[in-house]
Amino acid sequence: MVQETISPDANTCAEPYIVVSIDSHVGPSLKRQLREYCEPRFLDDFDRFVAEMEKHGFFSLRSSKAGNSGADENWSLDPSDAEEFGKTAGIRNADQVDMGFLKRSYEHSFVSGLQDPAARLADMDEQGVAASVIFHGGLNGESIPFSTTGLI
Repeated sequence: MVQETISPDANTCAEPYIVVSIDSHVGPSLKRQLREYCEPRFLDDFDRFVAEMEKHGFFSLRSSKAGNSGADENWSLDPSDAEEFGKTAGIRNADQVDMGFLKRSYEHSFVSGLQDPAARLADMDEQGVAASVIFHGGLNGESIPFSTTGLI
């Protein structure tokens, strides 16, 4: 009986490897999560900053509601909604950005791991990611205090 042997493909790695993501993002909730970490002497400034963000319409899109049960992760973007989302999320020149990018950004703004460390670790485990370099800016309509990245 002839048995066929399969040679390893030159492009196939037989050794285990470690996956490290070098472009991960977080977007903690300014109002619900970060206020408690603010020193009492800065709370008035913090609250004014939040009020200013709200005055300009930030936090108003569904993208700011990551982790809420029933969140619609498959919203289809029409051009005006895409542009509004892009501006609220802090994407500069949102009217000139690829619609596919805006749609993916919107869908990813619902990922619980943007605001919940345990959910982030579970997502990483599920995807086989061992480590992650994390940046602020989850494109979910939340800003780190006093760093608007050109939003206002």
